[in-house]
Amino acid sequence: MRNPRSNDLRRPGSSAMVALLLPLATSGCWEPNPLFQDNPFTTTATTEGTTSSTMDSSTTVTSTTMVDPSTTTGDTTDTSPPLTTTSTMSTDSTGTPPCGDDGDCSDPTPLCGPDGACQSGMAGDPCDDESDCADAPLCGPAGCQVGVAGDPCDDASDCDAGAPICTSGSTCEVGDEGSPCSAEGDCNMDAPICSSGGQCQDGGLGDACGAANDCGAAAPICGPGDACQVGEEGDPCGSSSDCDPAIAPFCAPGGQCTDGSEGDPCAGDATCSAAAPYCAPDGLCHDGDEGDPCNNDADCDDVLAPYCVPSDDMCHDGSPGDPCQNNGDCMANCQMGICQ
Repeated sequence: MRNPRSNDLRRPGSSAMVALLLPLATSGCWEPNPLFQDNPFTTTATTEGTTSSTMDSSTTVTSTTMVDPSTTTGDTTDTSPPLTTTSTMSTDSTGTPPCGDDGDCSDPTPLCGPDGACQSGMAGDPCDDESDCADAPLCGPAGCQVGVAGDPCDDASDCDAGAPICTSGSTCEVGDEGSPCSAEGDCNMDAPICSSGGQCQDGGLGDACGAANDCGAAAPICGPGDACQVGEEGDPCGSSSDCDPAIAPFCAPGGQCTDGSEGDPCAGDATCSAAAPYCAPDGLCHDGDEGDPCNNDADCDDVLAPYCVPSDDMCHDGSPGDPCQNNGDCMANCQMGICQ
């Protein structure tokens, strides 16, 4: 016999079909919607006219939003499960968050710099004044700096006490011996001269020079070796102007300053002192005393040894035993070439 209920189950509108499907509709059974699985970065769901969307790839701060799956739009009910979406706050290209004041920043970048980014205040960080700087506490023309020698400066306030001079070349310098300079104001009192070579110096013995004003009182002459010197005995010279007139006024033929004393080289009587006024045939200054070389009596002291004897070309006083050519070479008589 045919089961009378079998045909009832096949009829869509039958009460048996409704009874069978009702538990499934009320139990909440659902399938995932592929639309929400294809793109994990973008989810759009309508909930009372509000849309949540987009996760930027530069995200550094995230928040979660639960989307109610039971939202009804028109006659359609979305039975999808709750979904999680993210939103972002972007940072700048360096990874440093923007700031409005120091309160927006924290260690290790606790300062809000003039460009609106947090910074540590180290050398090279941008600055408008010292409040933007920390480990490099001075605000110089190129940013935060310590103000050591070589740092740029507009005035002395950009320089540390260790290099307190802002030179005319616009760098912080110590201003001591050897420091670079463009003018004397770039040098301190220990080395007050800015040399023609662009270095601070005291102009002492051996300092480089291009002119006398590169030299100090202790060594006031710029010698031919381009070095400051006293101009004393033995110093190099090209003329007497390279020699101290009170100490060694003569520039001898060998290119050395001399005082023209006995045995000093000479180029005529004018380059010998009063103590040794004769520039003898040997090219040295002599006092013309006994045994000094001579060409004639003019090379000999007319009191001490007035006779230049040709037999030995030396000055003699004509005393017994001196060589002689005639009686004119002796105090008494000349016999057989010997004064008697």
